[in-house]
Amino acid sequence: METSTALETLRFIRGLTMKSLDGLDQTKLTTIPAGFKNNILWNAGHVLFYTCSFVYGPSGQVNPLPESYKDLFKANSSPADWKEAPDGAKVIRELGTILDQIVADNAAGKFN
Repeated sequence: METSTALETLRFIRGLTMKSLDGLDQTKLTTIPAGFKNNILWNAGHVLFYTCSFVYGPSGQVNPLPESYKDLFKANSSPADWKEAPDGAKVIRELGTILDQIVADNAAGKFN
């Protein structure tokens, strides 16, 4: 898949994701529904963390996210293990803006 097509697909899907997260407060983001292991914030952070891991890691670049995100959002982690929930607004904001950074880093040749 061409880079521009992949980025446009990511941008479209990310737009839908952001629309579904719009207006959710910290309580809604951090509530774990009955029968589930994770909450909305964990899922958003998981998407954010793995987007960066799959883009920056294979090219040898440093993941631009805080190191703490790995333990918070990696596979098989759970918000039930969090000592303190991360700032939901910050994670959602980063989820919304990371594609701009990826595009800029790609244009700068960081992924060659």
